[in-house]
Amino acid sequence: MHVVFYEYLHNEFRRSFPEAHYHLCDLIHKDPYIGAMLRAAGMRTCPIQPGIIDLRNMSFHQVNFPSVWPFEKERAAVTYINKQYFEDNAVFNVRRYKRGGDYYVNAFLQIKVVLNNTIMMHVVFYEYLHNEFRRSFPEAHFHICDLIHKDPYMGAVLRAAGMRTCPLQPGVYDLRNMSFHQVNFPSVWPFEKGMCEFTIKDSNDLMMAQANLVLTFIPENRLRKL
Repeated sequence: MHVVFYEYLHNEFRRSFPEAHYHLCDLIHKDPYIGAMLRAAGMRTCPIQPGIIDLRNMSFHQVNFPSVWPFEKERAAVTYINKQYFEDNAVFNVRRYKRGGDYYVNAFLQIKVVLNNTIMMHVVFYEYLHNEFRRSFPEAHFHICDLIHKDPYMGAVLRAAGMRTCPLQPGVYDLRNMSFHQVNFPSVWPFEKGMCEFTIKDSNDLMMAQANLVLTFIPENRLRKL
């Protein structure tokens, strides 16, 4: 297995210096990065026998990668799902539908149980500094129904995407083309490039789900010039 990385630079993909070359069984059994992802998806034995291999919902967990990396590793990902509360098919990604257009966030999750206001959403921000994400001071902690019904920032985004009632009933939630309109955010923000980590916990402080989003805050004075 030959793995070669390309950096997106000046509107094209240019080959970068990181690359890796594996014997297939060594990749599956030993590798801490791509191999770990394959093992988590169920590919744990090698040689691989004839038959169907169905690998779903694989995620490159950012913490596995070296802290010094020449370009962004990922823009959004689900990093943990507790199967007691959610089906293991959650999706969290970022899409841009035209060159130079806005970025939109999409989320898909399937809830197994009723989620009421005892459930907490913890939002922590990290600044990208010296080639790594370092925890910054902005953070927010919400009861889930208060977030959905009252919050003027993230709650407004969820409501615009169709999540308007709480408690959340079991079922599928498909939230598409979410956009964080910058005019809603405070005009003074401590950094431009960073990561937002979302953690959902139950009333016993047990982690139910976690996801992260790499993002850039553009100051309003620069936004006017774009």
